[in-house]
Amino acid sequence: MAPDRPFSELDWQMTPQAVRLYILHLEQRLADLQQRVESNEKRIENLEVKTRKNSHNSSKPPSSDPPFDRKKRKHKKSKQTQGG
Repeated sequence: MAPDRPFSELDWQMTPQAVRLYILHLEQRLADLQQRVESNEKRIENLEVKTRKNSHNSSKPPSSDPPFDRKKRKHKKSKQTQGG
């Protein structure tokens, strides 16, 4: 895929060879990094889907749920006084 450069082909040909090589290197590096970002975004999405699973929405046992996700049970207040 040819990059969209903000200058004409004539300007590109008038650019010194060393500068053109450096620009080509940077364009290739940019393409590589964009591909890595896309790959990592897909990986992150898959990992986020996995972390949303718990014993209520998958076949995992309740003991595998993290402790901070558990809801504390509310105890009903007794009419009796506390103590012996």
